[in-house]
Amino acid sequence: MFDNCGIVSNSVQTVLELDFAAFDRLFTINVSGVAACLKHAARAMVELNVIGNIVCMTCTGTSFGKERNTDYY
Repeated sequence: MFDNCGIVSNSVQTVLELDFAAFDRLFTINVSGVAACLKHAARAMVELNVIGNIVCMTCTGTSFGKERNTDYY
């Protein structure tokens, strides 16, 4: 199974303007979404006695620091 959950923020705030409500929403979708997929895929694989792999993907954009888009990068 390939697990790739994530959205990009359309915010252009600086770190000094960081809106934690928006950050929490983004974090919940991007991190908790992946965890939920892992949990349910693993459960289904065990119940069906399936031997396989779960591959988790991440965004390479997070390795490029920028002045803005601070709640994503």
